[in-house]
Amino acid sequence: MLAISIFVSGSTVTDEVLAKPSVFQSGYNHGSSDAHKDPSHWYILQPGKGFAFHTKSFNDGYVAGYCANSPPGSGSDADEATFSCP
Repeated sequence: MLAISIFVSGSTVTDEVLAKPSVFQSGYNHGSSDAHKDPSHWYILQPGKGFAFHTKSFNDGYVAGYCANSPPGSGSDADEATFSCP
């Protein structure tokens, strides 16, 4: 296996770090998965997992992933995660 290292502002970033999904992509994956589940099993509605516990990038990814796999007008009005798909 070829190892790649990149020097970024005083620290080295390896290919292991680069292989991890971005925060947006992680949110997108969760949202996409939740679009196919009963709301009682949604990741974002579990204790300690709502929008308040994540970055804007994760939340944006979650909504994008959910809405890419759901009909327009769907979404959530839960306190933990309120959004609507265009």
